[in-house]
This record gives sequence, structure tokens and C-alpha cells, in this order.
Amino acid sequence: MSCIILGHILGYNHKAQHTMHRDCANVIFHNYQSYPLTRIGGQTIKWRKTRWDPKAPSKIFRVTQRKKLPEDELREMTRLNNNYNTYMRAIRRHLHDSYLLTSATSEFALKEQEEIEAEHDRMMEYNRQENERVAKLREERIRNEHEADMERVKLSIVKKEEEKLIAKEEALKLIRDTQEIVKTFIRREDLQTAIESAIANPVDYNFAMDADGHIFRGRNTRPADVPEDEREKLEVTSG
Repeated sequence: MSCIILGHILGYNHKAQHTMHRDCANVIFHNYQSYPLTRIGGQTIKWRKTRWDPKAPSKIFRVTQRKKLPEDELREMTRLNNNYNTYMRAIRRHLHDSYLLTSATSEFALKEQEEIEAEHDRMMEYNRQENERVAKLREERIRNEHEADMERVKLSIVKKEEEKLIAKEEALKLIRDTQEIVKTFIRREDLQTAIESAIANPVDYNFAMDADGHIFRGRNTRPADVPEDEREKLEVTSG
């Protein structure tokens, strides 16, 4: 019905409207999967046939004639095409020659490879000589360090021996001094006698000293009580 209305709008006659209605019905109900359909204002319109549709029966046996160019235009296009092919062959040849010059098997590449190998051999020889020189310096340094270590060990041993002797002498001196001090110790059985002797003979630890360095021991001792030749004098050490 919509197809008839569309045909009426487009000005089709009655027969054309029915034909359009039949074609629309065939498209919609029979071949709706073969044609892209678009709805515009509630109406379905086929825009074009799809790529997979067969050729129209009216065009099956139609042979398209090749267009003939004018003689002048054909000669000009042939000339331009020949020039293009000539230029492209020249460019390809130039690129090919350039590639051969810089390829791995070219004379330039082989010469460059020989120079690289010669430079590598020269650097390896220089590296070997430098390693030998550094090895000699290292051996000499290690030998000097070993000798210095041995000398330092010897000095350390001598110093340790001297320290042991000094410590031994100090220990013996301490023992002797301690033995002398032990002689002044009061034994238990002599304690009472020592107390009585101390009470009977008190010791005065006070002393006085004059400007000349003479020492006068005792709280009550006067300078006139000690003869000059018997006076005790303070020893002065120069430091």
C-alpha cells in the first residue's frame, strides 16, 4: 500500500503504481536479505544492489568497446611511458650499483673489512703489550709490598719482644717493691707490740720549708735547732 502511495506521489499512473507495488512486495517478502533496505518516513526504499547480486539479464551479453585515442595523443602517451620506463631503469640501475659498492661482497666492503681486521690485530697487539707492561708493574708492586710487609712484621716482632722485656722488668720491679713493702707489714702476733711502739714513739709528719729549699721536719722544729750541714734540702729537677 505504501508503494502505491509513493507512486501516486511521484506521479505514476495506475498501472505503474501496481507494478511498483508488486516489485516492492517481491523485494520485501522474497529478497529482503539480498538488498540493503532503508526506511525513510515509514517507507522502505532500495538504493542500489549489493556486490554479490548477479549481472542484470539485459547486460549479460553486452561487450564494452575500448575507447580509441587519437593518434597524436597515443604517440604522446607512448613517448611519456617510454621515458618513464627509461628513467626508472636508470634509477634502479644506479641504486643497484650503489648497493654493490656498499654491500658485504663489494670491493669497497672487502677493503674496509681488511682495514678493520688489521686495526683489530694492531689493537690486540697493543693490548697484549700493555698487559705485559702492567703485569710487570704489578709483580714489582706486589714484591715491594711483600718486602715492606715482611719488614713491618720483623719490626713488629722486635717491638713485641722489647715490650715483653719491658713488661717483664716492670713485673720483676713490682715484685721486688712489693717484697720490700711486705717486709714492713705488721704480723698478727706483733700487732700489740707495734701499737705500743707507735704510742711510745709518735711520728710527726708536719714540715716547713724556707726560701732556700731547706726542709725542717716536725711541728715544733725551729731552723736554729738543725745545724746547717745537716739540713735536708729539696732536690730541684730540670725539666
